[in-house]
Order: sequence, then structure tokens, then C-alpha cells
Amino acid sequence: MVRRPFALKGPRRPRALTARRRRYDRAVAATRYGILVYDDVEVLDAFGPFEVFSVAARLSAGSPRGSAGATLVSAYPDRSIVTARGGLRVCADVSIATAPEFDVLLVPGGVTQVAESDPDLRAWIAARSSTPTPSS
Repeated sequence: MVRRPFALKGPRRPRALTARRRRYDRAVAATRYGILVYDDVEVLDAFGPFEVFSVAARLSAGSPRGSAGATLVSAYPDRSIVTARGGLRVCADVSIATAPEFDVLLVPGGVTQVAESDPDLRAWIAARSSTPTPSS
């Protein structure tokens, strides 16, 4: 008989741990993430977290199959296509004019001078300051 070194032996997962996992899965599935994208946003700063949110949604039992886990928000009220650093063209899900409320709003780095000088964008972010977890 060949023994597999990675096979786990022992009792099954305790029932309390399973219940705790179900509560965690529901919380992950219910969390609404928004990622602001703007011209010259740093690709890794925006899409590294997007990948993390997507994997969390995919692994969560309460999330629908194919759930993105995060909503991309264009910094421009009149266009959904932004060009990230290196020329990557990104199609946002919504704009700042139509964005829903989020539990977490991520404002990624990049060349931010133009975005920072936009008074409408600054006002939109300030209005979202009541978002439970703003992050940058």
C-alpha cells in the first residue's frame, strides 16, 4: 500500500468550524467592493486587489458563479473606457455618476495629478467618505 504524504487523517472538520465558515462566506458574498479607475492608474494597484476580491467571491459559497467580486468605477462621468499605465484599456462597470454605494472603496495609485485636480472626482470621493472602509 502506497501512503500519500499529503493525505490528511483524523476526524472531520468540527461542526462549529463549518458554521463559522458559512458566516464568513455570507459576509464575503455580501461585501460590496468598488475600485476607482482613471487614466494612468497603476495596473497592479487596481487589478491586484481586483483579483483578490474575485478569488474571495469565487471561493465564497454564497457568491454566484462568475461573480467579479468588485465593481470597476470610472473616474469620468461621461466615459467608461480608461487607459491605465502601459496603455492597458479598461472598460469600467459604472461611472462616478452612476456608481452604487460600496462597503469598501479602493482608490489605487498611479499618475494621479489629473485625477487629483478634478474637483468633481474629489467631491465624489469626499461624499463617499462615509464608506465603512475607504482604502488607498
